[in-house]
Amino acid sequence: MKLVSIVPNTTKPGWFELTRRLLDEFSVRGVRVAMPREVVREHGLAGGALEPNAELHQGELVISLGGDGTMLSSIRRVGNCRAPVLGVNIGGLGFLAEFNVDELFGSLDALLGGTLSVSERMMLDVAVERQGEEVERHTALNEIVIDAGTLARMLRLNAFVGSRLLTRYEADGLIVATPTGSTAYSLSAGGPIVHPDLDVILLTPICAHTLTVRPILLPAERSVRIELGEDRAGAGVTIDGQVGVTLRGKDAVKVSKSADRVRLVTNPDRTYLDILERKLGWGGARTPA
Repeated sequence: MKLVSIVPNTTKPGWFELTRRLLDEFSVRGVRVAMPREVVREHGLAGGALEPNAELHQGELVISLGGDGTMLSSIRRVGNCRAPVLGVNIGGLGFLAEFNVDELFGSLDALLGGTLSVSERMMLDVAVERQGEEVERHTALNEIVIDAGTLARMLRLNAFVGSRLLTRYEADGLIVATPTGSTAYSLSAGGPIVHPDLDVILLTPICAHTLTVRPILLPAERSVRIELGEDRAGAGVTIDGQVGVTLRGKDAVKVSKSADRVRLVTNPDRTYLDILERKLGWGGARTPA
């Protein structure tokens, strides 16, 4: 491996020391490093293993230093480069970021030698349509959230699966999630946990006015179309907590399975069920990590 991309979250305590240590380790191994140029410029990280002209998407491995939000941001920054993304959790809960700092350094030789355990994860394409024309297009790994914005008002949303009306939601909002995103906002809103090896689309209403409206899993091959039933100031759609789009009355949000997939480096010493036990306090774990 000749080039590795590192994307640190500069708001996390200890990020600078960790990044500097990684640069030293890669320098000893003759591996070049690409980093966000604004981070290099603002924090004096030039020199050593850094390759000043390298772009993030050129890395053969992407190392995200932070938490799940940092991983989502890293994936968005590198685009569809197909390089595996490894998350180092120096943040909070960390479902996506499977490695701690000690595990990272203990695995460096194996990682650089190409011995990677990789999980390919389904993504969603989301398009915002206005008066029959597409005005925004994005890709999500976790979820698309449609909500009323800063005003605590109920939304009226018409949900279609293909051309068929599924239901009309009267709720604070609606989450359209992947299996990977099932342990994020959807879980907090009462949605089920879905194993990431499955390909499904999960619809979870947020505080639905009608109690019979429940979360539903749909085949990933079916497209979902959500129509805003009325003009509601402040209503919008958020993609992976990273990008926000303001909606107008009669706008539609179309969601479908993406042809792109993200490759996440998984910890070979920990299964997905182990992560649930550790993070949620299942099994023998008394306190969630």
